[in-house]
Amino acid sequence: MHQGPDLSHPLGQWAMKVARLQWTAGTPHLVDLRTYDPEPGRFFEPYEFSPNDQRILFASDIHVPSGFLSPTAFNSQIWTIDAAHLDDLRRVSPPDPIHGMFSDYNEFAFYIPGTDRILFARTFEATAHGLDYWTVDSNGADPRRVTFMNEPGNPEYLGYSQALGLAFDPHDPRLIVTGLSHELGTKSVQAVFIKLGANVLR
Repeated sequence: MHQGPDLSHPLGQWAMKVARLQWTAGTPHLVDLRTYDPEPGRFFEPYEFSPNDQRILFASDIHVPSGFLSPTAFNSQIWTIDAAHLDDLRRVSPPDPIHGMFSDYNEFAFYIPGTDRILFARTFEATAHGLDYWTVDSNGADPRRVTFMNEPGNPEYLGYSQALGLAFDPHDPRLIVTGLSHELGTKSVQAVFIKLGANVLR
């Protein structure tokens, strides 16, 4: 973040930077620094490199139409971009219509170990309007919802729930530990274990 939040930019203003770490006489420094900021004032949240180190996975509100009642940052999407040249931008979150604030908000994306699939949190179709986990393949195809914490009547229902960042069990990628909040301001976060369904890996 290079500028704090305001009414037009509720999550602040960001730019994404990539560099190589180089050591000289035992001292680390950055070389080949590159900046990705195609639409100044937008939100960027990078997560990790792809398993082959060729692409960067991140969330951003770039290319999301702006509106007074729905600031773009409240409907961020999941993207990958070529790590070497910061070009070849690809959206991997499904292209669904945005009907208001947080109606199609996507964040917290990670490659599922040993697969070509990406797991990320999403508000779309969450009846209680929180964040549940979905997966897509590395090109954004084959979207699947894999948790139902925001669905009254479903055995997984936990009330209004915001699924946050996560870590995978190295022995079973269907088992994750995640942060879970029951308030939008995230003043209180619980660490919970979730066992994802078998369909998350296929």
